[in-house]
Amino acid sequence: MEDEVFAYGTQAVRQRTLRISTLQMRTVWFRLAEKKILLESDIIKAKTNGTLRRDAMFERIYSLKILMIFLLLAPISGKSSQQSDIENLFNAYPQTEVLILGTFHFKDAGLDSYKPEYDVDITSSKRQQELDLILKKLRQFKPDAIGLEFKPDQQEAMDEKFQQYLNGQFQLPANEIYQIGFRLASQLEHPKVFSVDARGRYYSDLSGLSQKQYQEIERKYVQRLREYSPDIKQWYPSFQKLYRYQDKLKVDLPLIEYFLVLNDPENIQRSQGIYLVDSFKLGLDKKQDYFGADMKTAWYNRNLRILQNIYRMIAETNAKRVFVLVGAGHLPILAHTVKSSPELKWIEVRSVLTN
Repeated sequence: MEDEVFAYGTQAVRQRTLRISTLQMRTVWFRLAEKKILLESDIIKAKTNGTLRRDAMFERIYSLKILMIFLLLAPISGKSSQQSDIENLFNAYPQTEVLILGTFHFKDAGLDSYKPEYDVDITSSKRQQELDLILKKLRQFKPDAIGLEFKPDQQEAMDEKFQQYLNGQFQLPANEIYQIGFRLASQLEHPKVFSVDARGRYYSDLSGLSQKQYQEIERKYVQRLREYSPDIKQWYPSFQKLYRYQDKLKVDLPLIEYFLVLNDPENIQRSQGIYLVDSFKLGLDKKQDYFGADMKTAWYNRNLRILQNIYRMIAETNAKRVFVLVGAGHLPILAHTVKSSPELKWIEVRSVLTN
């Protein structure tokens, strides 16, 4: 009888604590197991003394002890109920599913700080077969609209190129916008692709600086920072090693495996680190000098504008599911913003590419 009651109790605890964390669940389990040991100890004593009675009265007492355990656990279950109430305030609103695939540049233009040392011939037979597999997986996601990394002032030109491609009059260049974006949109019979990229906005006192002017100002700030903190850690070499390692992986791995590496949640979070160290600290030696932080503002602003363009695409198409293709460097901020929006649902790349 005691094992049956305990089994019933643990099942009830599981049902009542489905929404609490793993750590809380373990706490619940250990506390319940501890009480079971104490109850079994009482039973052993009763058997030893010859006083154990398997009658209705004993069963009631045993059940009462189990009930007392549940009363002890009630505060933990209460938190679960409160969290459920909070989530229900937002879950009732329909969400648009957003799948953002972070990519490397198939034909790198040399615009990023890291200059690739390894090249992938995306037009080769091997890579085209690998690309076909990725496109098959993306088709299964069935997006209603596709956003690509080109700017709004290029929309008209892209519309013309896409129509030419549909008519067999445009040969796709070795660029991810065309090799993935155009091909996927064509296979899904979409009428067009959408611009989601944007230029970041600097503070007014920084926006007019030429590259030479900025480099001179940065040089002075770097000198000041070194004098202020001679032993300050420089993270740039570490991130360059990371970029070089990932750069080599793209020629060693099949495309789909490499995309899984680029879009791994931990790698996404780690990649944002370069924007939060080194030059971010310029001005640290003087109070209320935020030169480093202000110079990073445009990068954050650009990604927020990309998010707004995603919203615009959704509004224009009434999409319930969208696919966005951007450089992997955009993922940290976009992942944070999409996951935080009550109107959007972040879809993990792994769930699509490994399905």
